[in-house]
Formats: sequence, structure tokens, C-alpha cells
Amino acid sequence: MNTPINLETLHTNIVAALATQFSTCTVDDYPRPGDKIITPAIFIELDDIQAENPSDMGSEQTPVMLRWNAYVVNDYKSGRKRTVRTLAAAVMQFVRGKRWSTTVGAGMPISATPDRFQASTQEYEVMRVEWEHEAILGIDVWIDDGDTPTEVNVSEQENNHAILYPPAAPSIWSDSGAWNDLTSWLD
Repeated sequence: MNTPINLETLHTNIVAALATQFSTCTVDDYPRPGDKIITPAIFIELDDIQAENPSDMGSEQTPVMLRWNAYVVNDYKSGRKRTVRTLAAAVMQFVRGKRWSTTVGAGMPISATPDRFQASTQEYEVMRVEWEHEAILGIDVWIDDGDTPTEVNVSEQENNHAILYPPAAPSIWSDSGAWNDLTSWLD
């Protein structure tokens, strides 16, 4: 049985883990444009949900790849480009292998690149950290509510292999290519 991901729980757990690890930063998800940002800050967003393998898993669930962005933000006026890049590298390392106490696959970092974010480039220095997780969407239609067999019994009738394995039927053609009379075999 494949356990589906709860995206609400995943968002909450990622924010909580980043806030704990980077306690000197403001950590949140989906900031609103125009809001004053207290820096340094890390904002996460689920950027893309891509069907990983469109074939049927047999459970009516959908395997997906979840692509996340963490925007690492620092005040541009402080002139600390190195600081925002160092913090972005630390975030990239931190997300590697994380499952966030959920059913997603291990975090796979992709890149950390300069970004404009949603704010003016004059106000903030921003690096975008990207990573992915494999996940399953949807409920498994096969409910596992019974006992799984632990023993399978196979038997065969003793000393009577002819009943279980009848002889092969003769060919209607002889080796010379002539028609065989099969009526004697049917008796």
C-alpha cells in the first residue's frame, strides 16, 4: 500500500524544520508582495507538481515529483552578497535527504541561483534554492483490511500423474504429411 502525501502537513513540516535549523532567519511560505521582509529570511514555495510516471500503478494513485523553491533573502543595502550565498548553500545542504517526517522521498537538491523574488532588486539580495521530492497523490483503492496469508498449501494426487498431466494429443498430420485418423486416440 502506497501512502499518499498530505501537502498541508508537508508545507508545515518544512517551514518548522527550516525555522529550527535557521533560527536567526524569518522562515515562512508564500510571502505576499509588498510585505516588509525582516532579513535574513527564507520563504518556501511548492513551484511545480509534475506527473512522474503516467502509467497506472494499479492503485489509482499518481506518482509525482514535487519541485520546491526556498528563497533566501537578505537586505541588499547591507552589501552582504556573500552572506546570502553562504546561507543558500547551507539551505541546499539542509534539504538534502530530508523527508520532513512525511511519506515523500528523500530531498534531492537541484541548484541555488540568484533570483529577483517578488521584491524589488534594489531592496534585497536573493538566492533561489531548488530541490525535489518524489511523492504519491491520491488514496490507494485497495484497502488492506484482511489477514495476509503466511502459508500457501499446494498438493498433488498421489501416484496418479495421468489425471493431472494427460498425455499430449497426437498430431492430425503424420510425419509424411498425410492425414492421421484420430478416432483410435479418442477411444
